[in-house]
Amino acid sequence: MVFESEKKFVRVAEVINIVALGRTTINRMIATGTFPQPVKLTDHRVAWHLHEIQAWMSSRPRRNE
Repeated sequence: MVFESEKKFVRVAEVINIVALGRTTINRMIATGTFPQPVKLTDHRVAWHLHEIQAWMSSRPRRNE
């Protein structure tokens, strides 16, 4: 079974809104291997698989409040 989030690409602006991190922070984390790699769509466009962003968010430690 294929879930809708497994088929959806999200561009950087949406990723920023979803994860609440800035572009520079995301790029640093990609470089260190601590954030999902984007997929090259064209020569000038990249995007992420939504399910990879969701999995990354789920893997983050929760803060006990």
